[in-house]
Amino acid sequence: MKTSIKIDNVLQGFLESLYSENVSRISAANYLSDINQFFPWFARQINFSGVYVESFSDLLPFFKKDSGKIYKEYLLQLKIPVSSINRALSSLRRLSRYFLSRGLLTFDFMEATGNVKRYQKESQTLASHPLLSEFEKHLSMES
Repeated sequence: MKTSIKIDNVLQGFLESLYSENVSRISAANYLSDINQFFPWFARQINFSGVYVESFSDLLPFFKKDSGKIYKEYLLQLKIPVSSINRALSSLRRLSRYFLSRGLLTFDFMEATGNVKRYQKESQTLASHPLLSEFEKHLSMES
């Protein structure tokens, strides 16, 4: 279910702040693209509790300090390329700083969310590989 984001005064203000900082139109479009990927996921998390959201203004009361971390884990599960995940996280960090600067949130929802390191994603993939448990059993039987 793809939910498109309604450009309300919150998101419009974010875009205007990007342009006032001389961010190129291409970079601004990338920020908006990443936010458009985040919005449906976050809206679904909220909709599970029975609340309907259609704009970023509707989302603000539902942000938590770990929202960014949970989204990062979701992206890792989808096996999205590391560079795409990190770009999305960067966009959301910028959005979170905007929320703070405007007093829309009192905390940085991306504060504890660092970039994915290439080896981190590879090790997570290896750790979940089904043959790993078989190999561990084999090693324990040899001991």
